[in-house]
Amino acid sequence: MNVKVCGLIEGLMVCWDEVNNAAAYHVHLLIGETTKENKKVAGRVTSKIIEKTNYKEIAIVDVDRNYKYYSFKGLARIHVSYEWGIHGRTKHETGSNYYIVVEAEDRQGKIIDSSDKVLGKVLSVDNGFANEG
Repeated sequence: MNVKVCGLIEGLMVCWDEVNNAAAYHVHLLIGETTKENKKVAGRVTSKIIEKTNYKEIAIVDVDRNYKYYSFKGLARIHVSYEWGIHGRTKHETGSNYYIVVEAEDRQGKIIDSSDKVLGKVLSVDNGFANEG
């Protein structure tokens, strides 16, 4: 199933292709985290970014078969944070991201199609302009 996620100001919008014989769609909102793991390679300690496979589901929305989109509103921007210091504002990657999965269900309640996890980044307003970070 093809899924597209677009960032909104304090939200995410997801749209998907129609699935034949779908009676309903389930939209899952997840939070995934990235951690740094230090490994020794040829006697040197290096950082390797490894994404955890466990995701925390924070919302499930059932959508009627006649709709192929849904918008999550009131979400915080979690993929970056800012810190003020003596040299101005510093941007930090938090390692947290939103992901969306869409499932299609038939009339018998069986899942007939599912999307992969799709990354979504919430927009915010900085200096009058919407941006991801």
